[in-house]
Amino acid sequence: MPFHHIALAGATGTLGSVILTTLTRSFPTSSITILTRQSSSQSTYPSDIKVVTLPSYSDFDALVQALEGQDILLSALNHTAAFEHEPTLVRAAIQAGVRRFMPSEYTMDVSHPAYRKAAESSPLALKRVALAEDLEEAAKVGKIEYTTLVPGPFLDLCIGSFWGFDIKERRAVLYDEGKARGTGSTLEFTAECLVNVLRMPEEETRNRRFRIAEAEYTGQEILKDFERATETKWAVETKGPDKLEQEEEDKMRKEGVKGAYETWVVRMNLNGSAPTMLEDGLAWNKTGEFAIKRKTLREIVKNNVEKASNNS
Repeated sequence: MPFHHIALAGATGTLGSVILTTLTRSFPTSSITILTRQSSSQSTYPSDIKVVTLPSYSDFDALVQALEGQDILLSALNHTAAFEHEPTLVRAAIQAGVRRFMPSEYTMDVSHPAYRKAAESSPLALKRVALAEDLEEAAKVGKIEYTTLVPGPFLDLCIGSFWGFDIKERRAVLYDEGKARGTGSTLEFTAECLVNVLRMPEEETRNRRFRIAEAEYTGQEILKDFERATETKWAVETKGPDKLEQEEEDKMRKEGVKGAYETWVVRMNLNGSAPTMLEDGLAWNKTGEFAIKRKTLREIVKNNVEKASNNS
């Protein structure tokens, strides 16, 4: 394995906790260091995993000290924290001599021209583009290497209320009739792909972006699978393609750029935009280089229904 010392920021988060569990199945726990903040929720980790508690991710000197001797730094910060702290994480990693950085860019393909064009209406989307460009520039001049994993939306999270599907009430909102097609991945599939990328020969992953996808979706297909899983006909509301744009403007007025960005992401995920349809991601690992099983959209929906039933 090319990386013997792995640092992970964001291990208590929604994705980070899944990445950590997956890492411990493939790498010795003694090779893993967790970076956590004093304000983060307390978690229990295997005894031989090193845990470094930082005052904050903004503490440059503490980060440099924590990262000395690490081969790679994985960021699993949520998008709000990533926008704020990843520039400091990268600078600290460079100062500490970390060879590689994997950013928290677990979303649609921000390198796609259509994303960059659409980002002109969203300050935080532009910020995500800038973070990717800055990392690429640092790699070009030899300061640090990067590997970026692009999974599209997390289907196991998004196909609930975030995308307008209310499992409890058996109600759905379809935007533009739910015909637009996209791809996405579950948290588990994303974590499995990440760990297997780490196990690939180092030269094959250096300064590369890997687009991955577990399943295709449309709003109509998600609805059909929900109705099948619940054995119920759902009430459906349809909204025109301009409705999400209006909702984005409303969010900007009420909640500022963060709320507007989240609605912007939903709009991009549901309008059939090219950065969300990762056809090459569907082909990744199709020949079986790694033992990663893709779930179907039907299986993902069924799992969400079962989870909702267990939590009710």
